[in-house]
Amino acid sequence: MKRTIILLIFSLGIISSLAHAGQAVIRLEEPVGLDRTGWPVGLGFPFAKGELKDLTSLVALAPDSRPLPLQAKILSRWPDGSIRWAHVLFLADMKRQAVAEWRLEWNTGAKPPAVPDQNRVRVDEKSGKIAVTNGDLAVAFSMGGANLIDSVKVKGREALDPSRKNGLMIKTPDGKTFEAPSGKTVRLTVEESGPLRAIVRTEGQHLAPSGEALFDYYARFIFYAGEPWFEVEYSFTNGEAAESTAIAALTLALPLAPSRAPYLGLTSEYKIDKYYEFREPFSIYSGADDFFGVFGGAKIFKADGTEIVGPGYESEARARWWADSSTSEGGLTVSIQEMSQNYPKAVRVAPDRVDIDLYPAGEKKPLAFHQGWQKTHTMLLYFHGGSGLDAGSRDLCFKWQAAVIPWSPYHVESGLLGDLFPYSPKKYPMIERAIRDGFIHYETGVGRGLIDYGDTMGPGTGERGSFTQNNAYDTSWVCYLLFLRTGERRYWQRGRSAALHTADIDIVHHSTRTPVEVGGVRIHGPNHVQYNAEAIVGTSVAPNHEWVEGLIMTYHLTGEERYLKLAEGMAEHILRARQAGWISPGYNAKWNGARNLAWPILVLTMVYDETGNARYREGAAAIVRDLGSIQRENGSFPITIGPYIASAPLHETIAMEALGRYQAVTRDPAAKDIYMKCAEYVVGGASFPDGEMMYITHPDYRSGYTSTPWGGFHFGYVYTGDKKFLEFPYPLIMRQLRQSRFELYRTSFATSEGALSYPMRGILFYLNFADKAGILQDLPAY
Repeated sequence: MKRTIILLIFSLGIISSLAHAGQAVIRLEEPVGLDRTGWPVGLGFPFAKGELKDLTSLVALAPDSRPLPLQAKILSRWPDGSIRWAHVLFLADMKRQAVAEWRLEWNTGAKPPAVPDQNRVRVDEKSGKIAVTNGDLAVAFSMGGANLIDSVKVKGREALDPSRKNGLMIKTPDGKTFEAPSGKTVRLTVEESGPLRAIVRTEGQHLAPSGEALFDYYARFIFYAGEPWFEVEYSFTNGEAAESTAIAALTLALPLAPSRAPYLGLTSEYKIDKYYEFREPFSIYSGADDFFGVFGGAKIFKADGTEIVGPGYESEARARWWADSSTSEGGLTVSIQEMSQNYPKAVRVAPDRVDIDLYPAGEKKPLAFHQGWQKTHTMLLYFHGGSGLDAGSRDLCFKWQAAVIPWSPYHVESGLLGDLFPYSPKKYPMIERAIRDGFIHYETGVGRGLIDYGDTMGPGTGERGSFTQNNAYDTSWVCYLLFLRTGERRYWQRGRSAALHTADIDIVHHSTRTPVEVGGVRIHGPNHVQYNAEAIVGTSVAPNHEWVEGLIMTYHLTGEERYLKLAEGMAEHILRARQAGWISPGYNAKWNGARNLAWPILVLTMVYDETGNARYREGAAAIVRDLGSIQRENGSFPITIGPYIASAPLHETIAMEALGRYQAVTRDPAAKDIYMKCAEYVVGGASFPDGEMMYITHPDYRSGYTSTPWGGFHFGYVYTGDKKFLEFPYPLIMRQLRQSRFELYRTSFATSEGALSYPMRGILFYLNFADKAGILQDLPAY
């Protein structure tokens, strides 16, 4: 009897320990038409409070249920210490064009197998040097060397020429040359070390022989288990005193080890199955007239500058953004991520070297790089034995350029992303079609070029004709939400490019005008920079045009810590901006209103929710009190046009979204009270008799405002159960969806400010509540 009781207690213990077991399906699609073996795949996953205590409970399973080696890291925790977000990396074997399902499981008692010794990544760090080994590949770095990479060996053979310098070189129009590294000590760290992936980071400044410095930089070297190639992410920041600095050329120089064997230069087409072989130097070049997308590629030039041309229209000779220099002993293959989209770019290939031109010499004019900008490039380096043909360089580059993008329905189905409208092509096919069509219209307005890529451009006429939009209303966040609903890779690609543009160009990384703006997002303006906007003199940011969710989501899904740091930097900027008087009344300009407080509330709330830093919650609470202090008796917030005190329903709805989301995180009852007064006003008296909302209630501004952030209305329904908060915006939202053009001021979709993100940041949540309340109907077929 005693033995039975003990066994029963033991069994109940096992059952209890597995009671919270869970799993997430991970769908992988091979997108380029080539088999992949051991291909690195990574994605961030959320977990409910208390569900996952440590990473050892995670296991990844292949489609045949075989457990796989796994590398995971914690991204954030719940207040009780349990894991809230974790990034998971595993290696996948995939058949060409196949779609299959992997699984992530937790708390099942299963454990992932170890990485085979011959494939695992090893990092050795000592005495200012770091060595990374990975199968046949061995790469060394040094804090005090004159080279970016000390040594690369493939099966023991040195691939770089130790007698010549490798590294980065910037040339300015006045003839100066700045190199990185320059022989002086740089900061060298191991950012990540695991059996499947290791990341080495070096950072410093580009220096001239005189000691003059230009631009801070960092370079991250990313190695994967069993892969003979690695990635280089290079980023430079303009922290100079001048408003803009001119760049004549920017190159990563890679001199190759000497060889007496015959040289073969190599690149290839993508649209047709064709190699281009060279016995002399050649280059590939992407410029403003380059193609990109499915049939994209760079122009090809011989050593004498003659372009290799195809037979005619749609048959042009184009290199698929890769090039190789090798002999029978070995060589180097390189590729630039999104080379054409980030033009101008070039790769120059010779028997003894490969030069990657991130800004080629000889452009029509130097690159004007504004103070506070940053720019990040990612490149593939594949040092190999034998020729590029023997090493499979073409297939590797095709696969690397077309990333495998993992998707899981778990993110939405778990409810851990909030009340996001689930993908409903069977129940609401026309609504889903309208959302997709709206995204396609948005894509046509995405800019190209080293500075513009990832942003949308102004319409070309009027006061804002030259404006770039700086991803207003958080384009990356909206694109990620669309991706997580559907798994469509184009949504992911646009989200990533928008997030990178925000991180590089839109955020102020340095300022000599005012330290308050550092960390903030610049307001839309000509060439991404507008000073004195919203009457805040001497700055290029405006707190009523700053958003943070896309940065946080990028961190959650990719595990790249840079984006979390940028989000925290934005929160710090908002705190400084409030102290400087940029946010709360009295305003810098009389026409500012509730959105001047609302968007900053949301920034601080989201970063507090991510980090638990009480300073951000306290800052948000203070701004909420400021908002309540100016609320009028009718529930609106004042906006002054001349001597006329009006209200702006646009601003009211922004405040509704911010208050609702702040209250959901903090449970502050004051926010709910302010919200309800405002929502009653908007529903009851902020529209024309036909139901369309006014822009501003001033007699000369009573025009219709087609797009309004709809993310705040459902909180009124949640608080009260009254469907009027859903019924009021319903006809306006459905009209927008029916048009598939989420317009502002009735301008063209592709170029109007925040035309995708402005309404969709709210519609994607509103539709979920409208469906649950029974008022949502599909659009008519079109």
